[in-house]
Amino acid sequence: MAWEFRKLSPGENVAVETQRDPFAAPKWAPPVWHMPEGLVLIVNTVRVLVRVLVFLVRNIVPVSIAAGLGWLGYRFGWTVPVLVLALVLVILGTWAAADRPSFVRWVARPVRSWWRLVFIYRRDWQPVLVTAGLTKVHKGREYLPSLVRVRCGPTSDRVLVRMLKGQAPDAWERVAANLAHGFGASLVRVRNGDRPGRIWLEFVRRDALAIPIPALPVPDASDVDLRALPVGRPKTAHPGCSGSWKPTS
Repeated sequence: MAWEFRKLSPGENVAVETQRDPFAAPKWAPPVWHMPEGLVLIVNTVRVLVRVLVFLVRNIVPVSIAAGLGWLGYRFGWTVPVLVLALVLVILGTWAAADRPSFVRWVARPVRSWWRLVFIYRRDWQPVLVTAGLTKVHKGREYLPSLVRVRCGPTSDRVLVRMLKGQAPDAWERVAANLAHGFGASLVRVRNGDRPGRIWLEFVRRDALAIPIPALPVPDASDVDLRALPVGRPKTAHPGCSGSWKPTS
C-alpha cells in the first residue's frame, strides 16, 4: 500500500489509523497544535499566581499573623516577636480562665474549625469524593463539589458544601457511610443548606449522650414554671441547651 505524505493546511483534518485491520474505517481527528514555549510559560505563571492568591485569601488570618511576626523580627530582632507571642498567650490564657464560654466561642472554635478545614477536610476532600462517586468527569475535565465553610462543635462538625449543578442531596445520603469512614467520623447526617445547591454535612465525632446525664435538680413548688418543663438534653448537647416540654392550650 502506497502512502502519500503532504503538508497539512491549518484546520485540515487528518486520518488517524488506530486499528490493525486494513479494511477498518479511519478515524478522523483534528491536527495537533503546538503552543509556543513563551505562551506556555505565561499560562503556567498565571496559574501559579492564581493559586497563591487563593491560598492567601483562604488563610488570611494565619498568613497575616506570620507576616507581622516576621516583619517585627526583621525590624527589631527576634526578641520582640517572641515577647509579643508570649504576651498574647498570657492574655488568651487569662481570658480562658476568666470566661471560658466566650473564649471557646470567639477563639477556640474558630481556630479548631480552621484547623479541621485545612488539615482534615480539604486535604482528603478530592480522594474521598472520587471514591464515593460524587464527582463528574466531562470531556476530560473533573468537576468537584466545593467546600464553603466548616463549623466545629463539641461533638460534631458541620460542613457546608456547594453541590454540582444538577446534583441532589439524595446522592450524598446514599454514600453517607463512605463519607463517615473517609473523614474518620462515626456518623454523617445530610441537611439542606442555606440556599438551593448547598447542603450541610454533619460529621458526628462522638456520641453526645454516651455519658449518663445526672438528674435535673427538683425545684420548689413555688418556683415551678408550667409554661416549659426541662426534660433533658438534646443531641447537640451544647452548653446551656436543654430540652423542654410545653403544654398545648
